[in-house]
Amino acid sequence: MIKKAIRLKNKAMTPLPPPAGRVFSIDIMRGITLCLMLLVNDLFEPGVPAWMVHTKAETDGMGLADWVFPGFLFMAGLSIPYAMAARKQKGDTPFRLLLHVLFRSVSLLIIGILMLNGSRVNEELTGMPELLWKVLMYLCVFLVWNAYPRKAALKPLFIALQLLGLAGLVYLVTIFKAGAPGNVKWLETGWWGILGLIGWGTLQQHYCIY
Repeated sequence: MIKKAIRLKNKAMTPLPPPAGRVFSIDIMRGITLCLMLLVNDLFEPGVPAWMVHTKAETDGMGLADWVFPGFLFMAGLSIPYAMAARKQKGDTPFRLLLHVLFRSVSLLIIGILMLNGSRVNEELTGMPELLWKVLMYLCVFLVWNAYPRKAALKPLFIALQLLGLAGLVYLVTIFKAGAPGNVKWLETGWWGILGLIGWGTLQQHYCIY
């Protein structure tokens, strides 16, 4: 019994082998970056050290908050060759890879523009409260781009949900109005939003690899 207990203890303490194809350094960096994404905007409190927040534009330096976005792009750039190689091993042709890259990049651009314009909604001109427009927009985004389970029996339902989300986005974009009654404006690209910048970065990184 004692020997069996020792064997079980040793087995429990033995580290598990890494999953095939995973690079732990990239996974760790991804986790750290995502945690910083969630917390970095809450660091702007009185008494917080200057190195933890955004460095002012006129200062030649870089704070912790300034590291998040370039760190994310760097991590994405490291991951792209592995992702492309995995798709090639599954049989994807160069044309299918190109379509996949374009679809993902355009999707990020669309979501980024929608997020950017959410705070520009003129409630009177749009005919909808800003908060409701945002909630419906995010709901439709999840319906369209959600990673649905691969179950053949439920595929018609998932397609219907995606079409519903797409129709909802078209409606929200159609009714969207910003500005003032004498100067009505529509969606603007601006700085493309954080996801839009990631979309442009993803497209550029894939272009460099090709």
